[in-house]
Amino acid sequence: MQLSEIRTIVRYRLRETSASVWTDAELTNEINIAQRYVASIVNAKYMPEIITVDSSQTTVNGTSEYTLPSNFLKFAGYTNIGSSLYKAFDDPVEEYRISFLSANDIDADNKIVWAANNKLNVHPTPSSSGDTIKIVYVKVPDKLVSNSDEADLNDTLLDFVIDIAASNALKKTEPEKAYALLQSVMAKMKGYL
Repeated sequence: MQLSEIRTIVRYRLRETSASVWTDAELTNEINIAQRYVASIVNAKYMPEIITVDSSQTTVNGTSEYTLPSNFLKFAGYTNIGSSLYKAFDDPVEEYRISFLSANDIDADNKIVWAANNKLNVHPTPSSSGDTIKIVYVKVPDKLVSNSDEADLNDTLLDFVIDIAASNALKKTEPEKAYALLQSVMAKMKGYL
């Protein structure tokens, strides 16, 4: 769906026929914020259109941190390093828990990666160079700018984006309705989390 169509539906949900309260720029901003939010909380299996694979890096002996792709939002599954499978964590709680584990708590058989500060952290630290690092991840949805820009998300998820964008816009004029709409959309999204 194109930005102009999404914005028209948001205006319809706001019961606004012209840009008298919200400018196109304001609604476009709310749509972009909402689509990133939806992509960050929805389970990756519901958005295959924005799952991508990066295999551009290789291991360096003794190096445990690697740069994540610039459009990385969250992991969409396991990560492979060479022929080994690593469990991927991108939840801040998991990252926090992992950061306090001692070397004795995680042995070499427990292969994990986690995202922190735009870096891919690998445990155990690779002991060889040249193994391909394959990251399967959800990318940040492309920012919508011009009216003809196509949204990355599917129609089901765009419905959530539209409701969240409308809710955010309503904060400007009717905060109580904004909160009620947000509660409603979050309830609908539960099956997708």
